[in-house]
Amino acid sequence: MYKVLIVDDEPLIREGLRSIIEWNEHGFEVTDTATDAYDALQKAPLLNPDLIIVDIRMPGMDGLTLMKTIQGQSSASPHFLILSGYADFDYARQALQLKADGYMLKPIDEDELIEQLGKIKKLMEEERSAKAAEWTRERIAQIVTAEEEADIPEGAAREAGMDWPAFDAVLIKLQSLSDIDSSVPRESRTS
Repeated sequence: MYKVLIVDDEPLIREGLRSIIEWNEHGFEVTDTATDAYDALQKAPLLNPDLIIVDIRMPGMDGLTLMKTIQGQSSASPHFLILSGYADFDYARQALQLKADGYMLKPIDEDELIEQLGKIKKLMEEERSAKAAEWTRERIAQIVTAEEEADIPEGAAREAGMDWPAFDAVLIKLQSLSDIDSSVPRESRTS
C-alpha cells in the first residue's frame, strides 16, 4: 500500500479528496492531510509518504515551493500530484520542470483521479522493482561478509530469496597451489 499525504488549505477539498474514491482498492492509503505547506513540511518526514497531492496555490508557501523544499531535503523524494483551481500554463510548466507526476484541475473528477493514480502507481512499482533488482544474493552476501558496507533495505533479503530464520556460512578463500606451498612451513611438508 502506498502512503498518501493530501495538502490543501480548503477543508472541503481535503476531505473531499479523502472520500472521493476507495483508496485501498487502488493500492493507496491516505495517511493524513495537511492544512498548508508548513503543516506538510512538519508531517512529511514523520509520515514518509510515497505520494503527496498538493494544491498549487495556498497562503504562505505555494505547492511548487513545497515540492522544491521536500525534493531538496531528501534523495528519496515522494511523487507529487499537483492540484490547481486555475488553468494557468505557467503553473503547469513549473510543475513539469519539478518533475510532478500529474497536474489536475479542480474540481477533481473521480475517474481522472483514478487514472492519475494508476499511472503513478505503475511508475512507483517500476521504481520499486528496479531498486529490488539492485539487491541480489551476491550483493547481500558481500555486505554480510563485510566486503561492502551498506544498509540492506527492509525486504531486500526476502526479494533475493534469503530471508531464512537462520543460516550457516562457510567462507572459502581461493588459493593457488604455489600459495599453499609457500604458506606451509618446510618441516611440516611430507615428501
